Amino acid sequence: MKKILLFFIVVLSISGIFYYKKNCKNCDVEKDVEVAQQIKEKAKKVFEKEDENKKLEGKTIAFIGDSLIEGYGNDFHGFDYYLSQNLPNTNFINNSKSGSTITDNSGEDNIVIINQVRTLEGNPDVIILDGGANDIIGYGLGFLNNDLKKEIYLDENQDSVILDFEEILQELKNKFPNTKLCYFNPFLIDDETISHLTQDEEIANDIKQRRIDFLVYVEKLCEKYNIEYLDVSNLIVGTEEQYRQSDYIHLNEKGYKLLTPLLLKKLNELFQEETDEQTFNALVIGNSITLERDGIGMAATDEFHDYYYLLKTYLKEKYKKVNINRISAIHWEENRIITSREDWINENLTEDVVANKDLVVFQLGDNCVPTETFEEDLTKMINHVRQYSPNAQMILVGMWFINEERLNLMPQIAEKLGLTFVNISDLVVDEYKSEIGTEIIGIDGKKDRINTIEEAFHPNNKGMQKIAERIIENIK
Repeated sequence: MKKILLFFIVVLSISGIFYYKKNCKNCDVEKDVEVAQQIKEKAKKVFEKEDENKKLEGKTIAFIGDSLIEGYGNDFHGFDYYLSQNLPNTNFINNSKSGSTITDNSGEDNIVIINQVRTLEGNPDVIILDGGANDIIGYGLGFLNNDLKKEIYLDENQDSVILDFEEILQELKNKFPNTKLCYFNPFLIDDETISHLTQDEEIANDIKQRRIDFLVYVEKLCEKYNIEYLDVSNLIVGTEEQYRQSDYIHLNEKGYKLLTPLLLKKLNELFQEETDEQTFNALVIGNSITLERDGIGMAATDEFHDYYYLLKTYLKEKYKKVNINRISAIHWEENRIITSREDWINENLTEDVVANKDLVVFQLGDNCVPTETFEEDLTKMINHVRQYSPNAQMILVGMWFINEERLNLMPQIAEKLGLTFVNISDLVVDEYKSEIGTEIIGIDGKKDRINTIEEAFHPNNKGMQKIAERIIENIK
């Protein structure tokens, strides 16, 4: 039907040109044909625009989260309402609730987001979730109950907002294993909002720090669990009441209309059919050289100079679409008990993390004690990953903190298991090592310095570049 309609548009356009030509002595035939072609192309784009969303027809899209998803103060018209204007043949489930928190407390029904997961029925094709605003501002302002007085993050074993968020993600993965997941941040408490909430400088600074910490760890967890991360909050920052209500927290109609196309684009990307040539999936498993406390490779001056970023940049230049993640295995390295190393593998290298990779880089060995179990332990990790990514090229990188016995074992392990061994031990010279006092800017923008000899022994920016070059040279 569309082809027929397109045909008539082009015919009518050309007919109009000939009519004009008949009554015009100075008409340029080539120009007339060009105009017809332009009209044809415009008509084609109209239909292509309509076809963009066809992959979402018949899908079910579910929402969980807080008032920003629900549409509080906007006649309860949230993102599902505005998406439905573009997707009339798509099904929507909005299981969100205003005032909801990530923090798990004594709240009943859906006021706690994990309960929204548990009460969500059906088999949605994609779940969009937000959350965090109430956890950030409620602590400092004290308008939420005492159960919510949790730090954003303490450590992996202490109760915190991030630990509760990880529980939500695990629950989602377990209950909806085949559902696409996306964490959506439409607007999360900028400085302008905070100044409207409180004039107390101490509380304001606390809220700002909680906001920074929250976003850093949420993005890390999304990367860990292979969940799409869509942050559009910068479009709202500094716009006063143009896109938000008078409380400077909730979106108004203009705000929803501004952000909905970006969410629609992300939904289309989630269901975009991709060939192997279009998508290259990679995973890097390493120690502090790969990932440390500032969210980057230790001793790189910022996130744009560690070897992981340089590798990711190369892959993105080479392939149309790249999905690459990194995991810190420092706890695996430093564990002296074999069974505990196996537990770490089973808990952290789950199928959704390691499956269907085209490239897996193991940057390991520097901290592995005792050496007697190194070959056995590393072999178990490699074989575990291989069972889920049997066709991946695997590269073993070593070593920086040189142990001759383990360094000699690495090429043997690589040859036995079919990996490519990349030797970086010759790079461990002063030219490629960092120095005490070097300023570091973490992925969250926080400034730090190299303070110890151990930190300073790590590769500097030039060292990171050399490591990236060695790996890239060996990618088939």
